[in-house]
Amino acid sequence: MDFGAEMDGYHSDMTRTVAVGYVSDEMAVVYDTVLRAQASALETLKPGAECAAADAAARAIISGAGFGE
Repeated sequence: MDFGAEMDGYHSDMTRTVAVGYVSDEMAVVYDTVLRAQASALETLKPGAECAAADAAARAIISGAGFGE
């Protein structure tokens, strides 16, 4: 699900992943990989940090799990 709002010049975006029914082992691995990639990217976000650092951190997790391509 993807939600967003705009008010007084501010914008938001929120995405939630929900499984309905059976979740295969592969899909569970993909979900866990994305969750770990997001957490790794968030750790890099500090004042003055470049967005490229967050991207690199997330991509390293994804590639390390074999999903780089």
